Amino acid sequence: DLNQTDAYDPTFEGVELDPTDVTWATIPTEEVEKPFKRNENMLNIMLVGQDYWGVGGRSRSDSMIICSLNRETGKLTMTSLLRDMYVQIPGYENNRINAAFGFGGIELFKETLKLNFGIELDGFIVVNFTSFVTLVDELGGVKITLTPKEAAHMGLQVGTQRLNGKQALAYSRIRKIDTDFNRTNRQRTVITALLNQYRNMDITKMHSLL
Repeated sequence: DLNQTDAYDPTFEGVELDPTDVTWATIPTEEVEKPFKRNENMLNIMLVGQDYWGVGGRSRSDSMIICSLNRETGKLTMTSLLRDMYVQIPGYENNRINAAFGFGGIELFKETLKLNFGIELDGFIVVNFTSFVTLVDELGGVKITLTPKEAAHMGLQVGTQRLNGKQALAYSRIRKIDTDFNRTNRQRTVITALLNQYRNMDITKMHSLL
């Protein structure tokens, strides 16, 4: 049963944002001395998926993926940031990195990335659950190959399935059958499948989707 309630887990810790909800240990307060070395041939865009249904409002960043496009080769590389990394957040107590977006949106998230990792990005694309579901459905769903554990968790058949928007969201958010590394891999799998589907579309449809 993949209705909206199942896709959003209201028991996810930290939904009620509190800048002091993580207080164990301390980490150095010095800013990264040597910024991330820029490669002029690379375009770095942060994809943020926030833990939120509807229009307006803001919550934690449920997924964070840096998409790096090499302008010379055309190669696209995706790097996920694990949501439970414990970092410094300017103006707040040390906390998980996914709290930065909830506290201060894109601007605070940008400051947090620069402070902790020396990373400066060229841009951001932000979606919530509603816009993600809409995008997948506009593309006609997405083909994903489900493992036995994934299929059992979602109540679907093992093997390659075409998932609709809500199913793709539920697949991207599976977190109880394995680790967060596997979870972020599923998110990158969905994005790759969506990109492949987009490339095969009619040029006029591509333009309208942009």
